[in-house]
Amino acid sequence: MQDLLNKQQKTKYYQQAKDGRYSRLCKNTAALDTELEKQVDRMQTMSAIVDRINQEYPHVQPALRRVTLTLQSHTGPDTV
Repeated sequence: MQDLLNKQQKTKYYQQAKDGRYSRLCKNTAALDTELEKQVDRMQTMSAIVDRINQEYPHVQPALRRVTLTLQSHTGPDTV
């Protein structure tokens, strides 16, 4: 059921984009590259914070496991 709802929501967004209800935030390639770099920097900062928390408070590692894995997947070597 959740999968169906997700697909319906995605279809709704695609239809709105097709109808021209959304405008691009980054108008050119340089702006897109700059924004991507900012987001990668934010992800790396969050990853460093979570790593520090895991080191200082080892008892919370299981609770932060999913967060750690998600951040690692987004801050891998092929990100930029």
